[in-house]
Amino acid sequence: MACNEKCGGVLTDPIGVITSPNFPYDYNNNERCTWVINAPEGSRINVNITDFAMEYHVQCRHDYLEIFNGPNFDSSSIGKFCGTAPPDGFKSQTHSVSIFFFTDAVSSARGFNLTYTFSIQAKEDTKKSRTIIKIAASSGGGLLMIVTITIIACACKGRKKRKRDPNAVQLNELQSSNSPQEWHENNRVNVEGLPDDDNYDVIGPCEELVNDERKCDGQGQTNYSDFELYENDFRG
Repeated sequence: MACNEKCGGVLTDPIGVITSPNFPYDYNNNERCTWVINAPEGSRINVNITDFAMEYHVQCRHDYLEIFNGPNFDSSSIGKFCGTAPPDGFKSQTHSVSIFFFTDAVSSARGFNLTYTFSIQAKEDTKKSRTIIKIAASSGGGLLMIVTITIIACACKGRKKRKRDPNAVQLNELQSSNSPQEWHENNRVNVEGLPDDDNYDVIGPCEELVNDERKCDGQGQTNYSDFELYENDFRG
């Protein structure tokens, strides 16, 4: 295990300790110390600060410890810390961590004690990837099942027969009649608004109308799309 009490350095051991100069005694004024922790590719760095005491400022402008998630100060900053409350531990997002310790010329304090360890990230990433794939596959299967059920429901709905209107005249009834007279006898109706004793017939297959016109198509078949009623008493 590496133990670095110097003002800066590069650390590559899998386990190590970094402290401010003179720790646990007060650090010196005007310190500028930089440490870089480098782990192997595919690894991550776990950092824990076990002891912490520095001059406090609301924006940490006097004495502070700043940690970066990468090999230099251009990397994203994890945070700038000062005062007496130890920062929370963290795990790096890359295989390098940079640590910068700054003090001004006014006052000093005990400083900090920091420990770090390497962890292999590749296995964890693989496990997460497999979990994501399983979730995606499960979600996809559920979606497929929903779509299938919806299609079946729509198909069944489309197969439902419309309820037959008991008052509707069916085409097959007309076509099954042996003669116009037979069809008339079976389909005599009373028209609303006319006397009850006035019977009206629905014109059957190729039946002759009052005005001597036939309700037929070109092949002698009745056009059933529009039926007319007429009074028997006025037939010629």
